[in-house]
Amino acid sequence: MSEAVRTWAAAEEAPKTLSMPVEIALTWRPQAALRAPVWDGTVQKVYVQPGGTLRSGDKVVRVNGIDRLAVFSAEPFWRPITQGSQGSDVQQLNDVLGGLGLAHGNGTTADGLTAQGISELAVTLGAGEARTFEPGWVLFLSAPSLKVADVKIEAASAVPPAGSEVVAASSALMAATVIEKGSLERSSQPGAGQEPATPGATAENGPGATGEVGSGGAAPSGTAVLVPTQAELVSAGISLKVTSDRKTGRSTVDPAGLEVLKKQAQTGAESLAATIDAPSSAGSVDVPGSALWTDRSGSRCVAVKQTDGSAKPISVQLLAGIGGRAVITGSIRPGDQVLVSVQDRLPCA
Repeated sequence: MSEAVRTWAAAEEAPKTLSMPVEIALTWRPQAALRAPVWDGTVQKVYVQPGGTLRSGDKVVRVNGIDRLAVFSAEPFWRPITQGSQGSDVQQLNDVLGGLGLAHGNGTTADGLTAQGISELAVTLGAGEARTFEPGWVLFLSAPSLKVADVKIEAASAVPPAGSEVVAASSALMAATVIEKGSLERSSQPGAGQEPATPGATAENGPGATGEVGSGGAAPSGTAVLVPTQAELVSAGISLKVTSDRKTGRSTVDPAGLEVLKKQAQTGAESLAATIDAPSSAGSVDVPGSALWTDRSGSRCVAVKQTDGSAKPISVQLLAGIGGRAVITGSIRPGDQVLVSVQDRLPCA
């Protein structure tokens, strides 16, 4: 090593649990609004409120004494249906009736059971003993549920024209991908020859291998982080299950975790703070991140002070980088002195 003034720091025993700060990049998709069917009359009561969740079968409004339901189906209902009617919309109606726990047929022809279910639905809605299904009884849901952003209909007003927006929907959280902290904003890169303040870690042992998340991927741009199998992703104190794909280098939050993240994030938020927590390996130590360098062979190195005061480069394995510190394992023990701000990048021993 060169004879420049040297600065040394003691290696410290690594914490039992490694906690690597990361971000969860969120991908949102706008949901279709709930729109008015062909109807007329006066709005008597509104059942939905902003911030709530509207599910198929829920009441939306009462118009002229008849409650109107939000209904999830492949297509909007467009015509009256009575016994003997045929078509794919009859199959849809049978499915809707069955989902509501009412009598229903099983095919594309409205039979006696379909007629019975229509009658039961009419009584439930307050439409009397009608045996003909009216499309104005339901409002089309394009998904099984909808997060209500705004309600654009009021009691004591005339119903809006067909096709008018009745309930505005919040965007739906579709995907959540683990990325390096700060990579979403593309923070400045570290200087040449220096280790990052928060270095990535290896895929084999601890939080985790990295790769680019492109703008065309499942999440906003950022550097993907692979969550190891022995580690867990934690956001706001809650452990989230992830699916990791080593081929793409990505870890994405499972559907159940998306529901948790929806509660933590404001709609449209780009990311959430999180950590990858993993047990440290036996014998691992904590050193300044600036003590590490990578030699030409790709090996990670630190220089350890010898009894004669010289610095000996040794090969180490990087487990995690946390806040300018690095957790490593190798032929190094707590209390050993390592050279920081290394300038001579020699091969590891």
